[in-house]
Amino acid sequence: MTPYNVAYLVTVLWREIGADRRITPHSLRHSAITVALDAGIGLRDVQDFARHEDPKTTRRYDRARNPLNRHATSRDRPVPRRRQLTPLVARAAG
Repeated sequence: MTPYNVAYLVTVLWREIGADRRITPHSLRHSAITVALDAGIGLRDVQDFARHEDPKTTRRYDRARNPLNRHATSRDRPVPRRRQLTPLVARAAG
């Protein structure tokens, strides 16, 4: 699977769920790194997972977690209603 194919599939899913903000492969990568750090996985292991050469790059995600956590738990924003997804296989065949 090429990077273009991944970006296309993410775009299709983003449109299907009707998310307020755009979802990209990079935003999914950022989320995976942040979730790993939140789960208590060591900085070195997350650095290897993310393929960061410099630990300073991974530490930026670690420092950015607190503002993201406050945003995610904000009660001011309504929770979006989830829509049922159609299988990608059926969509590609149609």
